[in-house]
Amino acid sequence: MASEWQSRRASLMTRRSSCKVAVDIKPVDVPSPEETGTRCPRPRGICIASSFLSRLPIAAFLTILADVTAASFGSLILPAALGFSSSAGVHLFLLSIIVGQAAACLFSRFPYATAGATLELVPLLVPIAELIDPALPVAARASTLIATYSMTSALVGTLHTCVGRCKLGGIFRCIPLIVLKAALGGVGLFMVVEGLETGSGGEMEWGALVGNPGTQIRIACTLVLICALAAVQWLVRSPIAGVLFLAAATLLAHALPLVGLPKLDQHWWFGGGGEGGGEGGDADADPSASSPLGLLSQLSFGEVQWAVVLSALPYSLSCCLVHSLVTITDLVSVEAVATARPASRQGETERPPPAAASFDLDRELSSIGMANLFAACVGTIPNYVQLSPSVANMSLSRGLRGRARAGPWVVLFAACSTLVVSDVAASVPRAVVGAYMAHMGIGFMGEGLETIRRTNDTVDKLLVVVVPLLMACNFLSGLLFGLIVSLIKFVIIYSRAPIVRVHTDGLQSNTVRPWMHRTFLLEYGAANIHIVSVHGFLMFGSSPQLSRAVAAVAEAHSDTTSGATAKGEASSADGLAEGCGGDEAAPPVPVMPPWFVILDLAACKGCDFGAVQELIKLSETVADRGGALRLTLPPAHVRAALESGSRGLLGQLEGLQQTLCECEDAIIAACAPGGFRRRSLPTVVPSGGNSTRDHETLLCAWYQDTLLEPHSQPTDAQVELAATLLRLGERREVAPREVVWREESQAGFFGYVLDGELELLHCGTKIELLVPGSTFGFLFMICGAYTGGKRETTLVGKSPRGSTLLLISEETWAGLRHTHPELERLMKDGMLRRVAHEYHAFVRHHEHRGTPEGTLRGGLVPRQTRQRIGRVS
Repeated sequence: MASEWQSRRASLMTRRSSCKVAVDIKPVDVPSPEETGTRCPRPRGICIASSFLSRLPIAAFLTILADVTAASFGSLILPAALGFSSSAGVHLFLLSIIVGQAAACLFSRFPYATAGATLELVPLLVPIAELIDPALPVAARASTLIATYSMTSALVGTLHTCVGRCKLGGIFRCIPLIVLKAALGGVGLFMVVEGLETGSGGEMEWGALVGNPGTQIRIACTLVLICALAAVQWLVRSPIAGVLFLAAATLLAHALPLVGLPKLDQHWWFGGGGEGGGEGGDADADPSASSPLGLLSQLSFGEVQWAVVLSALPYSLSCCLVHSLVTITDLVSVEAVATARPASRQGETERPPPAAASFDLDRELSSIGMANLFAACVGTIPNYVQLSPSVANMSLSRGLRGRARAGPWVVLFAACSTLVVSDVAASVPRAVVGAYMAHMGIGFMGEGLETIRRTNDTVDKLLVVVVPLLMACNFLSGLLFGLIVSLIKFVIIYSRAPIVRVHTDGLQSNTVRPWMHRTFLLEYGAANIHIVSVHGFLMFGSSPQLSRAVAAVAEAHSDTTSGATAKGEASSADGLAEGCGGDEAAPPVPVMPPWFVILDLAACKGCDFGAVQELIKLSETVADRGGALRLTLPPAHVRAALESGSRGLLGQLEGLQQTLCECEDAIIAACAPGGFRRRSLPTVVPSGGNSTRDHETLLCAWYQDTLLEPHSQPTDAQVELAATLLRLGERREVAPREVVWREESQAGFFGYVLDGELELLHCGTKIELLVPGSTFGFLFMICGAYTGGKRETTLVGKSPRGSTLLLISEETWAGLRHTHPELERLMKDGMLRRVAHEYHAFVRHHEHRGTPEGTLRGGLVPRQTRQRIGRVS
């Protein structure tokens, strides 16, 4: 036995080892330690130091990029007429980058966020500076300028902080993107012009160009550098290549004397005699030029000209708008890059980058708001998270060990560069700075041209062309023109968008009804109940659609009703009602049940005061034509607007199911004013003591479909089967409000209503009115194995004179299979016919679930009426 056991154990181990060898091991990408959180095997202090030091090259590159941007655009924000040196604007620009990056390190959860001053605001910051009187003392000019820039940054910071804290970042996404593209084209045009003017030395007048060869040479060199920089960027597609090219061009300008070429004169350098463009100014007359704090060294609150600050408020508010446009665009682009999943090989699971889970739009907006509040405290211009530096930071930082960021190093390096940025700016040729500025401007304009190529909308194309031209004349006028045109276009397009749908498929409620009531609904339901649904906003532009749709329905119904009345025709339902009445000699009377227009507002997104007044007029119009306008229960905010504007004139707002049920009840009441009436069956009544009415009731329950024919009559054999069931079943008299069964009662019988009326309730809500000919309790008895044999409803008597039931016990039903198989088949067919009808009505409400072109959405059924659906006792 022991040897046999050992052999089996060895065989089992061999099979396990063979299974292990057969496993197909696929190579997978090994995530970086930053993604997996793997600890460094070296001591903790060494690992942290290594993690921070590994970011030094990235921080150095980002700092150089920030210095180049500050040297290029900082000089533009201070007009030459103010008399400040060219380095004063560079200090303000670089200070905005420093505080923005510091706030990103403190508040942003995106580890690669790289802040920078808002380049797109330069065309608006220049007019703010031009409001200051150049005749004021230096301290007054500097203090007023800092105050205006602080006010602008404070407004921008407050706006973004409030939006981010209140989780309203989606509002910024509603700003038309085409306006931003057009505005970028205007900003790009401004940058190109300023770049050429910077490269020329501030002499762009036509007379100076014609009679000054030096200016022509400088402009030509600037154009050559623009083309060369564009070629480098197109070939390499990396910001590092562009920075290296600009550095090489600067070194080449300084190396000209070494190769025997003449040295560049003072017009090629900043602070060397150039006029205009903000690059001039007298360094000796500006004490801030020699201070590392720049204009902040001249700040004095007592020297601030508050009248000038208040006059700059419109420009500051415009800066808020433009800043919001460019900020949300860059943040959405950064979010798309940060959350993009890397391409994976077949069979591998995609793994998002670590920044995907940490990018929150609202939090980043709040972080930018705090950064601008910091900028307001130090008196500098607004800032934001820049797209290109952030993407470069993310691309260079991935794969490095540890969780350290390059942001703190950027803050430190940029702060140190403020000590030498004046000398750096003075050592860079004007042509290099002008080429960089013009190249960025061409990039902005290229986005507009790309938009023209990719859009087919004529209005969008015109905006991309016209808005930049208007902004070249007046920045704010061009931007306002773009916003107004976009708003008008939106109103026109939305007013033409089909938000109103008229449903002509004869939808019925899911309320369970007896066969005679369904006969009336089949005859009049589709013609007298019209459903019009709204999918969108009801406002001054779209409400005329609803008016035309409802008016067309009312006009069509009036024509149909008039034609039927003129002919005096009686429908099949009239004949059926006549045949079911007690007096067979009474002449047929045309039935004119009421008609309704149900306005389904479940998908309505909003409603203004004008739309409410239009609904009141529509209700009066429909009422004048003999109908009634019913509104279904809309969302909470739409319901509040309707109740406040209508003052009860639109009636009670119910769910779609409840509204349909009430309209159907009105049609049934009009078709059968005396209650349920039975069909008279002129057949021989078998003996047994039961009345003819009981036979008729059972036959109507069994042959409800075939008896809809005008002249159909049951045979003697069918009447005999009804008499047999009357003998086998148990009759029970039910008093008013008497409970036949309750919820959780044992389902031991089913039955038919022979006389009177009963209510079927579920949790106190009526789901069916049982009248003579109705069946009840069938499914729960035969499906007891699946439902536990428990009922889910309560059956209560309603008729004041009492009701009569015919009960079929479980034992009687089981015996019919052997003693009367034809009777069992007849009863089963009648039950299944009723179940099929109710299921068909249920499916009608959900057949278009989830499809935008469907008639009604599956979610239209409100919570308080959902328990009506699909309940069969």
